[in-house]
Amino acid sequence: MICLGAWTVAKGAGLKLFDQLLNEPSYMLIGTGVAMVLVGVYGCVVSVKVDAWALRIFMIVVIALFIVQVVLGGIGFFLLDDIQDEMSDIVRKAVVYYRLDNNFDRDEDMNALQIEFKCCGGHSFSDWEANILYSCNSSSALARCGVPKSCCRGTRDAQCGYAVREATEQYTEMFVYTEGCIVALLKVLKTHVSIVAGLAFSVSILEIICLILANIIIRNTVYHRKLLPSVN
Repeated sequence: MICLGAWTVAKGAGLKLFDQLLNEPSYMLIGTGVAMVLVGVYGCVVSVKVDAWALRIFMIVVIALFIVQVVLGGIGFFLLDDIQDEMSDIVRKAVVYYRLDNNFDRDEDMNALQIEFKCCGGHSFSDWEANILYSCNSSSALARCGVPKSCCRGTRDAQCGYAVREATEQYTEMFVYTEGCIVALLKVLKTHVSIVAGLAFSVSILEIICLILANIIIRNTVYHRKLLPSVN
């Protein structure tokens, strides 16, 4: 959880376009991960001291964390389509208004996204037809039927993306990325989410084992304390 959250936060300019969408879930993942680490350390300490009450507190916290994990997982699963739609809408607006409304920060974020994830447009490079500057009906002879230079493979000179959509996709692919950024980004996110899901399942098993062991230690501690007066 910490790794996935930190990856989305630290990815930098490549994901800056989605800051408002991804920041809150990222920090929630980091917070939950840090809490799990702290609880694990606390569990090790109290198990060494064999403190029954401290172990009971540990069990309550582990159960609470387990519930939080299940809730977060459920929310993520049910909101996945909504998140994808929101991301698509953000990219669509960035494409449509690129270099048209003087929103230079958003334009740079779109460039960074395309460079970082080796992609072009939202769902494909053809999405740039929606931008009047790069449309095949554009009055700009240089930009017509083209894409921004941030879509280009290799050297990104000023004219590398011009008129590339007039050719076949196979030919265009030699010069620019044709896969959409939403498609490319979801591939990366799903890979990371699959890894985190596997780790979360393993951690859940460990949490259940910890609860069982803590319960055994508590029972043994209480039992031996009851025997102490009779020994004296």
